[in-house]
Amino acid sequence: MKQRRRLLRQRLEELAKVAKRICPEAEISFDLNRVEEIDAWLQVIVPDGKEEEVHDALRPLSEAIYERDNLWIGLRILERSEVKEFELAGKERG
Repeated sequence: MKQRRRLLRQRLEELAKVAKRICPEAEISFDLNRVEEIDAWLQVIVPDGKEEEVHDALRPLSEAIYERDNLWIGLRILERSEVKEFELAGKERG
């Protein structure tokens, strides 16, 4: 189990490096809590207009990780304006 978790973290870091190479200003976080069949989530917040480029680069890598290591890493790529909308909506409800 520890080896699998270590491999999962390593694969998340590999994906994060690719995201940073494409978009150096990206904000990246991991969620290692397994949810149903997804082993972990990689969340990348990018400037507006960069979401598709980053997603298109990471998706095939994520699929290759699944094929090679049987680790399913979910990708959550968000534009900054989307995140701000969510934050504002939360404050209005709160």
